[in-house]
Amino acid sequence: MLGIGSSARLCTLLGATMTLCVIAGCRTYDIEPAVDYYRAGNLAAALADVQDPPFTRGHYAHDQLLWLLEEGKLLQDLGRFEESADKLAAAMEKFRYIEEQQASVSVSEELRVVLQGLIWMEYRANFALGVHANTMLALSDLAAGRPDNARASTVEAYNWQLEIEARRQKELDRASEVGKQKKLDQAELISQNQSTLAARYLDDAFMNSAYLSPKHDYLNPFAIFVSALMKIINNDMNGAETDLRLAEEVVPNPYMAQLRDGSLDPRGDTVYVLLERGMAPRRVEESIVLPTPHLGITRVSWPRLQFAPREVSHVEVATSAGEVFPTKPLASFDRIVATQFRHDLPGILTRTIIATAVREGASQAVQHSKADENVKAGLNILAQIWKAATSATDLRTWRFAGSEYQLAAFPRPADGQLDFNLMSTFGQPARTVQLQVGPSAVTVVYIRSIGTKTFNVSAIHGGAHAAEDTAPEPTP
Repeated sequence: MLGIGSSARLCTLLGATMTLCVIAGCRTYDIEPAVDYYRAGNLAAALADVQDPPFTRGHYAHDQLLWLLEEGKLLQDLGRFEESADKLAAAMEKFRYIEEQQASVSVSEELRVVLQGLIWMEYRANFALGVHANTMLALSDLAAGRPDNARASTVEAYNWQLEIEARRQKELDRASEVGKQKKLDQAELISQNQSTLAARYLDDAFMNSAYLSPKHDYLNPFAIFVSALMKIINNDMNGAETDLRLAEEVVPNPYMAQLRDGSLDPRGDTVYVLLERGMAPRRVEESIVLPTPHLGITRVSWPRLQFAPREVSHVEVATSAGEVFPTKPLASFDRIVATQFRHDLPGILTRTIIATAVREGASQAVQHSKADENVKAGLNILAQIWKAATSATDLRTWRFAGSEYQLAAFPRPADGQLDFNLMSTFGQPARTVQLQVGPSAVTVVYIRSIGTKTFNVSAIHGGAHAAEDTAPEPTP
């Protein structure tokens, strides 16, 4: 049995530990100010906020990967492709480093981070996100005049897609090992809590019938098509045919069908239009507060996905001859994120429940100590603050990626004049951009639209020239 001196030392240690954890419980990553600018179409202000964040943001290495991804994507949306490629390349280097280091992270180290709060874990991303980021890097490299780098990125992205399922299981196993250290059975924890905590938050990502193929759960057709596009540019038609066939199996697209059946020559002065619209889902916090013995409380928090509202439907590309080529669905990043979230959720819940149980155990240790009642009362208050401060769940996720990707492909018109009309979800044109396209075996035009307020059209390869963004004339 502990003596008074041992009890006092225990309480002192608990007090110091709890104080540190209260400090640690503050969120280290806050991108919402930049998101507000971004959603309003003020990309320059969003970039300034990400590049020059408040003091606390720049001093947490465990958030670095996500900051690099966000900055690289903003630079791409602003048409600063060389800078974008450099930032995204740095993000991919960090991603590889984290993946290599994870194998040497012990269960005890991970448990320590869990007890400090899930927000203090290294942001690891996942291979589904890595595939998508590498594809965006390829596009920025292509626009920056680095086709060899672009091709290498698409090859790596393709290889990573083969790793996604294996990596998901490995992450689940890591969470399970943390549970075993505390003699908690993961299967029982999930069966008891998932119906309450995991609930119901994925339906919106599966609404569009274009994305019902189960292959979309582990293959990214946007990444596969960009790989095909790089091979078309490099005149590797056999490799391009393989990629096109696979992408079309995941999400049927009429333009890919034309490229495959020969009715559209992939290198016959062909224009490829890629549309990235909307914003990726965010994570928001759900929580419940449970009473505990001795008038205490325990707060249990977990994330859920919240999908961004849709303002834009598609883009219609019109020629002076009256032909119209609407963009068609190619990939849903919403679905990719939602599928990954569904697979990650058991691990998140396991860590959450384990951390809650251990925090509650430490709180009970205070109650049963031999310390002076006044000391115990003070420590009990601190314990409740500590539990609340470290109960925050991890809401970090890539915000500036689009929610959906679409494709159009067609022969360049003789006069090279193209009008790009951004169509709202109400079927009305919201903005118009005019582009002059010169002769080229392959012309690639990339469009970024967050909502009806933004319509950035960039010629990233081939014979296209500067674009002019104009708002539509008011309806009389």
